[in-house]
Amino acid sequence: FRRLPRGAAAMPARAAPAETGAAAQRRKSKSKQRRRRRQGSGAAAPLRPLASWRPLTSIREARKVTAKFHEYTAELEALRSGKDGEGDGTGPMSKNQRSARAAELEQLIQAVGGRKRYQEASVLLTGQNSSSAKWVFRNVTELGLRPKSGEPRLRTLEIGAINTQILSCHFLDVRAIDLTSRFPKVEELDFFDLPCPGAGPFRVISNAMVVNCVPTPPQRGEMLVRCARLLESGGLLSLVLPKRCVAAVSEERLRQQLQLLGFEIRATNESPKIAFFACTKERRCWHQVPSAAGQVLSSEELCAKLNGSRPPPPDAHFAMTFEMGPLDTFVTAAPRTDVSGQPCCAWPACA
Repeated sequence: FRRLPRGAAAMPARAAPAETGAAAQRRKSKSKQRRRRRQGSGAAAPLRPLASWRPLTSIREARKVTAKFHEYTAELEALRSGKDGEGDGTGPMSKNQRSARAAELEQLIQAVGGRKRYQEASVLLTGQNSSSAKWVFRNVTELGLRPKSGEPRLRTLEIGAINTQILSCHFLDVRAIDLTSRFPKVEELDFFDLPCPGAGPFRVISNAMVVNCVPTPPQRGEMLVRCARLLESGGLLSLVLPKRCVAAVSEERLRQQLQLLGFEIRATNESPKIAFFACTKERRCWHQVPSAAGQVLSSEELCAKLNGSRPPPPDAHFAMTFEMGPLDTFVTAAPRTDVSGQPCCAWPACA
């Protein structure tokens, strides 16, 4: 390089040539074409069948997977239960139509990756926000349930464990279950196959984003009944639900149902899309709601109160209904003790 004489000014840097209007237009056109190829005909990109397994890293795709999985499985369950067409004016399908649609739905579920892909999407979405586990830890501490040094860990049931955040807590003795286990410490078990109340009592139950995945209204109601049966007196139920599901039944109605099942809501919180409830079991006899005459309600009266004067239609979004079976079938040989072994009333389902 040639040294500049002392005092000489350096030459200004050469400016890049200005882009002509035609060149800029071609660049924009190519960008639009690439976007159209990725998104189809300008609309939201459909979920394509997976040719081979690849890691799920996109939050947007994970949300599409979970939404489609819920949509397809809910319709499939309605077909299997014979409730297709109720409430929409189309009437039920014929047997052949139902079989053809069920096969189509099975293919659509596999096209988005099936339950394995759904779980992977759920892990990705919850991994961005560990609020469900933090909600458990926070309320165990604030409600005074956290054991002191030397005391035994709290017996905990985690339903639908798709990660190990709660399992890793040092003061909780966790039994984690899920339909399809992704971790060695998570037991592969359907919650409805868990002996009730034989598997209990638990001091803490975590039910995060699970009730909304249960396909039918009676099963959703039964899940809450089973949680009440498995939880010991004074124990904590951490219930996490999508806000759109809470709005579908109304938060007031959900609070009434929880209170009728023996829970007291001790704390609530919400994010833009999720509602959090911390409930403690206040009655040893979870069903023991005094009637107007001061007597304990019968199972028929309790069902009527839980369902309300206007039960939601079977196809209503996130409806919950309560039936006699789950209330009356939990009978053991000791009808005068609750799941904690404490004396209680003689109602058969309180065994």
